[in-house]
Amino acid sequence: MKSIPALITFFIVIQMSLIVQAQNFQKIEEIIQTDPILDGAMVGISVRSGTTGEVLYEHASSKRLRPASNMKLFTAAAALSILGEEHTFTTKLYTNGKKRWKVLHGNVYIKGNGDPTLTKADLDQFAVQLKEKGISLISGDLIADDSHFDQVRYPVDIPWSDEEAGYGAQISALTMAPNQNFDTGTIEIEIAPSNKIGQPAVIKTNPVSDYVTILNKATTVKEGDSEDLFITRHHGTNIIEVNGLIPQESQPYQQLIGVWEPTGYVLDVLNHALKEQGITVLGDLRLGKVPDEATELLYHHSMPLSELIIPFMKYSNNAHAETLVKQLGFVESDEGSWDKGLEALTTEIKQWNVDTDKMMIRDGSGISHITSIPASQITQLLYSIQSEPWFASFEQSLPLVVDPHA
Repeated sequence: MKSIPALITFFIVIQMSLIVQAQNFQKIEEIIQTDPILDGAMVGISVRSGTTGEVLYEHASSKRLRPASNMKLFTAAAALSILGEEHTFTTKLYTNGKKRWKVLHGNVYIKGNGDPTLTKADLDQFAVQLKEKGISLISGDLIADDSHFDQVRYPVDIPWSDEEAGYGAQISALTMAPNQNFDTGTIEIEIAPSNKIGQPAVIKTNPVSDYVTILNKATTVKEGDSEDLFITRHHGTNIIEVNGLIPQESQPYQQLIGVWEPTGYVLDVLNHALKEQGITVLGDLRLGKVPDEATELLYHHSMPLSELIIPFMKYSNNAHAETLVKQLGFVESDEGSWDKGLEALTTEIKQWNVDTDKMMIRDGSGISHITSIPASQITQLLYSIQSEPWFASFEQSLPLVVDPHA
């Protein structure tokens, strides 16, 4: 008899929960129909039970809409499934020469295989390790090999207006980030006021690099004037133009700019790192491939994918998404391209009952203006992957509005 009150209480709680749920869904409908912000907008909503997979509420959930960064959910899931949580990206240094005394007689090659988290600190460490090997002079060239991926730098639909932005960085198998957010393929431009009104602003780059040219057209103005700065990169070049006004009391302003051809950028920053360690390269800085007879000098492993996925997803990093797509293509088809990578991604997500026939997938990040996905397929993915052994890594990578532990 003691179980009857408990059973009645259970049904009351469930019934109240369903009533509250229905009221919430009705409120959503009211907002869609009456909020002036949504006037003329297309809205797709799918709410699915995480326990049963049952669709609890939907509004135009089968309509294909631009997912923006929700596309990264599919990319992350496919990457964890195909590559595995322990997958790392390795950057290596090679030489085709021999060391005699303090001279390395030959070329030094740096070869990337897609690490989107490589930083200046990692290149600095390469330089330190070469110095520790007793090398102070490289008689040949410093050569960058990015052949692990193809030479297509942008997904097909990206507009010119996005190409210069930090979120629109080019994709290369050998690239680097200027910060610990791992904004790969970008350089940070810092603008500060001069000590004198009317003088040009003070501009620095992070990292220091000769790979970009700064056109400083920004002027220092008096305190109280409005700050009005804008930075552009001339299309197809690394000429970065800074225009506008910065008041004397202003704090330094930073902005990320996507670099044109990031492979050469890595080469330039590595050369700077070598110089800082007293190592001189007598030859040229150029692109090429590691010859078969070359021997490995040094290597650097990235963090495993289970950790890398956190900055990728938390910061919604477009370049990480596109790099992972190309890596999927390389692993599945021995071709680091968008065509093969998206083919692998599309095939992989079908196992979770995602209906790819109802989707148009043109990139891995959602920056494409053509990629379109129904809301119902997003909730289908999220429901189905809960049983995967890597789901904990996926879940911890999701951005949170608030910290539940705060």
